[in-house]
Amino acid sequence: MIIVNIALKQEDIKALLETEGFKFVKKQGLKLFFETDAEDKAAEANRAKAIIKGSEWGQGLFFSTGVA
Repeated sequence: MIIVNIALKQEDIKALLETEGFKFVKKQGLKLFFETDAEDKAAEANRAKAIIKGSEWGQGLFFSTGVA
């Protein structure tokens, strides 16, 4: 499971990552949990981070990604 820990733009991040093949599972506090079919979860966490940073508003956000 991929975790994105972020306070702002949570709905935008959910929508963005779902278009890139991530499946939103749940929200717990500031954490958004996503499923992916890829075997290398760490690489997918890095890909999610790159997707967010590559968006027009992603450069200004403070967030972290990880694996659960």
